[in-house]
Amino acid sequence: MKPFTMVASIAAFAGALTLGSPIQAADVSVAQDGLAKRQHDVTSVAITGFTAFCSPAPQFCHYSATITFLPENKVSNATLTLGGQQTFPANSGFWDTTDFDIFIRVNKVNQRYRIIVNDVHEPGSSITFGYMSPAADWPLKDRVQSYVGPSDFVIPALP
Repeated sequence: MKPFTMVASIAAFAGALTLGSPIQAADVSVAQDGLAKRQHDVTSVAITGFTAFCSPAPQFCHYSATITFLPENKVSNATLTLGGQQTFPANSGFWDTTDFDIFIRVNKVNQRYRIIVNDVHEPGSSITFGYMSPAADWPLKDRVQSYVGPSDFVIPALP
């Protein structure tokens, strides 16, 4: 094969690969470090199926939710089980998620509970979402605690 024909074939092949890419050129920008990053238009997070409860025997607390980033509709499932607990700890720690660039946790703040979601898909930056849940949504009954608030809600991005 002639060198010119080989170069033309390689260029055509590379162009075909680019056309099949799921991220279009308009969705990609270049970060200051020169790495490509995906642009985010996420304005809020929809939490659905949120449950949190503790069990007296065996003692454990369990959290579960589905997280949907809006308006992109990027979805991740999240769960966490903590052994040896009858009440929710002051900090749940990070939950297990199906998307490793998404973090969720629950922190107790002045008798209320803050649900925090972080999206770190963009290199060098993150988007944080926070929801403050009243203490009444996390009652303690017979020394065992459960979440009784809404299972579906929307969390806006924090400034």
